[in-house]
Amino acid sequence: LILFSGAEISPNATSTAGVIPFINTTYFDIGYGDLSAGERLIDAQIATSTIYGSTTMGGNRTMFGVNFVDGRIKGYPADAPIKKYYVLYVRGNTAYGTNQFADNGDSTITDNATGLMWMKNDNGVGILWANALSYAEGFQYAGHTDWRLPNAKELQSIIDYTRSPATSSSAAIDTMFNCTQITNEAGAADYPCYWTSTTFSSQTTSDGKAAVYISFGRAMGYMAVHGGWIDVHGAGAQRSDPKTGDPADYPNGFGPQGDAVRIYNYVRLVRDAGTVLDPEAEFGFTPISPTVGQTVQFIDSSTNSPTSWHWSFGDGGISTAQNPSHVFNVAGTFTVTLTVSNGAGSDSISHSVTVVTVGNIDGTLFNDSNQNGIYDNDELGMPGWKVYLSGTTIDSILTDTSGYYSFNNVNAGTFNLYTESREGWTQTIPTAAETTITISSTLNFTINFGKYCPTAQFYRVRQSWNLISLPRQATMLKTVLFPTAISEAYAYNGSYVARDTLENGVGYWLKFPSGQDVCIVGDILFSDTVDVQEGWNMIGLLSSPISVVEIGASSPDITLNNFFGYNGGYMVVDTLEPCQGYWVKASQSGQLFLNVSGIAHAANKVRIVDNGEMPPSPPEFSDVSSKALPNSFVLMQNYPNPFNPKTVITFSLPKENFVRLEVLNLLGERIATLVNERITAGSHSVNFDASNLSSGMYIYRMVSGGYFRSMKLTVMK
Repeated sequence: LILFSGAEISPNATSTAGVIPFINTTYFDIGYGDLSAGERLIDAQIATSTIYGSTTMGGNRTMFGVNFVDGRIKGYPADAPIKKYYVLYVRGNTAYGTNQFADNGDSTITDNATGLMWMKNDNGVGILWANALSYAEGFQYAGHTDWRLPNAKELQSIIDYTRSPATSSSAAIDTMFNCTQITNEAGAADYPCYWTSTTFSSQTTSDGKAAVYISFGRAMGYMAVHGGWIDVHGAGAQRSDPKTGDPADYPNGFGPQGDAVRIYNYVRLVRDAGTVLDPEAEFGFTPISPTVGQTVQFIDSSTNSPTSWHWSFGDGGISTAQNPSHVFNVAGTFTVTLTVSNGAGSDSISHSVTVVTVGNIDGTLFNDSNQNGIYDNDELGMPGWKVYLSGTTIDSILTDTSGYYSFNNVNAGTFNLYTESREGWTQTIPTAAETTITISSTLNFTINFGKYCPTAQFYRVRQSWNLISLPRQATMLKTVLFPTAISEAYAYNGSYVARDTLENGVGYWLKFPSGQDVCIVGDILFSDTVDVQEGWNMIGLLSSPISVVEIGASSPDITLNNFFGYNGGYMVVDTLEPCQGYWVKASQSGQLFLNVSGIAHAANKVRIVDNGEMPPSPPEFSDVSSKALPNSFVLMQNYPNPFNPKTVITFSLPKENFVRLEVLNLLGERIATLVNERITAGSHSVNFDASNLSSGMYIYRMVSGGYFRSMKLTVMK
């Protein structure tokens, strides 16, 4: 019932005028000490049924009383005729004030009776009241940051009046808690007083020089009549100390019982916890279908705040970690059981984990130029071909820049392996269109595919930007001709324009992730007529080299600037090579005539005039001789996409900055962090291996310097 909005009256007061008691007088009457009987007005203690386990005042049997006039709880003589008391009777809930402590296993204790969570340990040292408040501010402990200094009522709620230094050799608190041991004023082993956040007012409610503390050890006082320092008010007493000052100023304590003035008291923080319920066990694991020897990550998703975990993996393995990993070394179905516990109880749940045997299938799809059915050292792999693996489902993958493919972690079973069909190509090896593979005792297979086309020719491209053209008679989609390119195909018509379909006679910009050989199929291109516009043009070439002096023009009035090729920078050329594209600036619109025989229209051979001009820069941010840096943050589409199991993600920075690049599932849960550091300016590529992911769509996102962008990638197995 105590209210700390009251103010202690002077011990020498003779009138109750202006008194502000520590109880709600709207509902409760209050009595005072009998001045005529020699008492003070503050001698108004109300008796309780709580008996102190030890004694006070040199041997008196003691009960704890509450004083609503001076705002204190102290031990008082329990036997007549030493003292008389007021009484307030109560009825109803006989379990009121009974603690329901639960040890949370993380150095915190929850009292389910009050819904408060307490630090199991105290702060270990006496400090000033203001420092106690600062200690609580922003304190991080057991995963929580909302700790506070308890008020007087909260701290009083964990006093155990059955315990004391004299009777149980402990503090007056449940043995779940730890209390720092001190040496008291009498030189005896004892336990501290603990600050509360409650200010104690003396004389007037505006006086805030003291704060309430509670004694969990003896409530010491200096009484010469009893020989000096003794326990005057009992472990569990509620008194007050100045918020600041020097204890040395109070060598014999303060007040008629010489209450010890320590000023530097200890701290035990509290927070709101709610009721601790029995935990409900649950867990998940990834991957869902693990393979022999693969690490399985188990993820606890139990509710109601478990504090301990016990895992049994079904193969003899156990763990007490919350989120353990485990490796199954044999195939089979295992029953994994998780048991979780907290202070309220425990719960268990089991799930089956099926571990499978897997194999790997890989090989190279190559141009069998001599048709001998053997992958010879000088024969080139072919990128961008689709290889299929059919079983209960059909998976597919594109060959990489070297013609390599791989199906990894294939479950045991029988499969058919085959490639896509392309017009003009025949398969030399294997001789059958489909190859049957059984994964059981044999786990790894290498199957090469040989392909032959009489009109196929290979050409070399460089890493990054290339200026190219079609050197064979072909009009095809860019994705078919150059499946490994990582940019659009850009033609030029006063500005760059992306084209899906590529034609003879036109030059195109294309970007590749690495240097590689590309295969172009078509009949030999002996001659061609190329349209040019006034100004800069990107033109394409024939199947054989041709000298610029052998090029004819549709009009004798057409003059051309130098022909420029590209190899990481522009260069003037006098011979035009197959598969290369070239810049040329025309004085007027017309046509150019190209012929591998070197026969041009003699009357209209082109005239070349060097005017010192340079062609436009490559599209996007180029790697021309100026080495210009990107002018903005850019996150590009991964390549290849879809992919299995690896892809490349490219991004660019205009300046050095911190970059976070991560992959998430469609629920927004982080799957992988690819970059989390400062990166220099420029274009950068990161490899991503999705071997442990299932087929489906995922999100990758980049955050850097205020730039935020997300894009989709697709794993196809």
